[in-house]
Amino acid sequence: MSQTGAELVVAGANAFAAQEWTPAKVDLLSRTLAPGLSVDEMSLFLGVSNAVALDPLRKEIYGIKRGGKLTIQTGIDGFRKIALRTGDYRGQVGPFWCGEDGEWKDVWVSEKPPIAAKVGVLRAGFDEPVYAVALFREYNQGTGQWPKMPANQLAKCAESLAIRKAFPDDVSGIYTNEEMAQ
Repeated sequence: MSQTGAELVVAGANAFAAQEWTPAKVDLLSRTLAPGLSVDEMSLFLGVSNAVALDPLRKEIYGIKRGGKLTIQTGIDGFRKIALRTGDYRGQVGPFWCGEDGEWKDVWVSEKPPIAAKVGVLRAGFDEPVYAVALFREYNQGTGQWPKMPANQLAKCAESLAIRKAFPDDVSGIYTNEEMAQ
């Protein structure tokens, strides 16, 4: 007897065993939150979801096709959740924003978007915060929330970069939505 695509995905994804993936859940995910993924891509996506213990049904992690290839993405809250679960996350410093004058500010009030955002992630065992800087010209997508909330979106990119630098083993291969569509 041959297996359906959902049954094949279940067999592969349940090898990670963090969450029980039934054919019904896989079908629901395929129709709603991860459309267009092949059986192999869905298996990979669910395997990564289980490995990092983020739930696609709660919209904590996404499998998205970009340019015909699977990208695995999360929101900034997913990165924060992963970092917190390590037991080494101690919060952050910032965000800070910078304009063309080169001065860092802890509040962005200008109508013009900042040219950069900076966040420092605090990690147990590190003497200093792990800082990352995101440049507006490199991340601005011009769509979604970027035209309405550019400072907020850029700060999320800087925080994502800082978390990736502070916790590379824990977020490897996963990017935040704000980082990806540029």
